[in-house]
Amino acid sequence: ATPSPPPRLHRVAERAPDLGVPADRLPADARLSPLLRASEKAFPSPGQEDYRPDRITSQLALRYVESARPRCLFVGLGDPDEHAHLGDYRSYLRSLRAADDFVGALASQLDGMGAYGETTSIVVTTDHGRAEGFRSHGKGAPEAARVWLFAGGGAIPARGFVDAAETRRLADVGPTAM
Repeated sequence: ATPSPPPRLHRVAERAPDLGVPADRLPADARLSPLLRASEKAFPSPGQEDYRPDRITSQLALRYVESARPRCLFVGLGDPDEHAHLGDYRSYLRSLRAADDFVGALASQLDGMGAYGETTSIVVTTDHGRAEGFRSHGKGAPEAARVWLFAGGGAIPARGFVDAAETRRLADVGPTAM
């Protein structure tokens, strides 16, 4: 399934209309409609059923920034998790590189958007980490609670790689972005 942020993050987005909603919960927009329709018809690989591949989520997020100009954009990516569940380590690594490329494209897009781009914050992450055995996660794998997260732009100070001293959860992202 497409990674979804915790319900509390949705409540934050509802209270702050200029906070970009996650890329898998975009509002209707004429410029996004063709991509949204394409995403409904997209083959869900590497996921199943209603999963939307990250390549489409990334395109939607880039268009959303262009058209809606949110103050902050949260994007949840799922391809690394899906490839890991399939035991496909090479594709897992490729999906992490694609996530990195997406962050670069988003940063470049914002760089070209003047004052708006300078004041916009972006947060990109995934729904959870991996167990030592790579394919799984969950209660039996406390190490899977560690997750990568990119946060930058706007009021977020550049600090490079940061290893959180205290435990944080994805539900903390929305209130922090406010």
